[in-house]
Amino acid sequence: ELLEWVRTVKWHNLGIKLGLENSVLDGIAIQFANNVDDCRRTMFSTWLSTMPSQKCTRRELLQALRSRAVAENHMADEYQKSFQKRTHSVPEVDSSDTKSAMITLNVLRSKHAELCRLLNGSEPTLLSLTAEMFAKGIIDMNIKIDVCKKGGFSGADILLTHVQMKIEQSPEHLHIVQKALENEQFLDEIVKKMKKQSTHEY
Repeated sequence: ELLEWVRTVKWHNLGIKLGLENSVLDGIAIQFANNVDDCRRTMFSTWLSTMPSQKCTRRELLQALRSRAVAENHMADEYQKSFQKRTHSVPEVDSSDTKSAMITLNVLRSKHAELCRLLNGSEPTLLSLTAEMFAKGIIDMNIKIDVCKKGGFSGADILLTHVQMKIEQSPEHLHIVQKALENEQFLDEIVKKMKKQSTHEY
């Protein structure tokens, strides 16, 4: 969703407005030699995985896009229209599902780098998980192609970033994601932690 609608070249300014440190963004620029697509994707991934969940919202993103430093008002308007249209077609979700989804989302964020490393060490698992996420409607064809093309840590990063966004916008997809992760044996411990927190918190 983010990579589809938010294609600003001002990724550094956007990162600052989203609360990321300038030194972190400078590190991203150096790592990817200022390649805009890679820098923007990594900036979003860093934002989702390091900032508190209450700061990683569409409201925050829209405000940042419309800020004077970024000035992507039209892009913000189009992005807002896109998810408002989808929201109208999504059935209501029980509040307990929403709470469980947010807990799981927080765990996925906190374990983002660990999951990326695990998937980086098993290309067949990454491809299998990507295929299942696509089949279940968690990611679209463009994301699937991008994950398969990048592969490794970068591909896992793209996949998990979009999975996190999907849970945030549609909590009813939580159980689909949990089931898909359970199918991969070496992810069991992370899934157990997800379920434990979903059961004991709140």
